[in-house]
Amino acid sequence: MVLTDNQLQALRRKLEALGYTDAVDPSSGPLVQKLTDDLVHTTDSYRTLKLQCARQAQEVNALNEKVPRLLQGPVPRPSLLRGQEEQTMPAHPHPRALHSVRCRWKP
Repeated sequence: MVLTDNQLQALRRKLEALGYTDAVDPSSGPLVQKLTDDLVHTTDSYRTLKLQCARQAQEVNALNEKVPRLLQGPVPRPSLLRGQEEQTMPAHPHPRALHSVRCRWKP
């Protein structure tokens, strides 16, 4: 199989973009085209894998930062929240204290 003139020109442009300026013989065009396509595919795959590894490394670092805090046990609530809960939620009186409450309602 021999490449057409248009295909050979496109292959030469692709090779020039990759930094290869040597002449390509029309009879070796199909092989060079396959090798170039494989090179481009491999380079793209490498870049994708490199980005995935970088993201995973960030995730691992974030998890490694959390591990010591998780091993410490439960996190105490801030005193500000405790104060708000005490203000918004009325304390329940002890059942014995209810006996001393007198009802002032009269029908």
